[in-house]
Amino acid sequence: MQIVFVHRADDLTGLLVFTVLTLRMLLILCVGSLDCSLLARRTMCAVVFAICVACAVAAQYIGVYPFRLVALLPVFAIGFGCLGEASRYTVVRRRCVLALGCIMGVFAFETSAWGLLFKNLFSDAGASVYSMVKYRDPPPWAPFSRGQPLQKAA
Repeated sequence: MQIVFVHRADDLTGLLVFTVLTLRMLLILCVGSLDCSLLARRTMCAVVFAICVACAVAAQYIGVYPFRLVALLPVFAIGFGCLGEASRYTVVRRRCVLALGCIMGVFAFETSAWGLLFKNLFSDAGASVYSMVKYRDPPPWAPFSRGQPLQKAA
């Protein structure tokens, strides 16, 4: 009896994206100047997004199962994360991290990655909602919240 390992492309996509994001975080922690400059932050976001897209495409070619649309969820989530990180506005960052946490939560639920689900719902989405409430971010659908600077409390 021979055991044959066959993987699904969405599992491999999740593993590769998680590895890329972990390396990115270690790079930010080791090289402090990456987080100080807006240009460096935007460049790093573009490179990370390109690597994640390449990992998702490569996982589809390596996998033996047919293509599943759920394998594209990490790409969309990382796209939102990169948009938020590349923004200079904190409100936009929080909204993008909330979207990242929710989308990756759906991906984790679909692939039965319960640790990833817990991390995304509590760490990313939960912390974003807490910060939105704490700092009184205007909701995106509020009538006069777009295009006007936030007013400081007197």
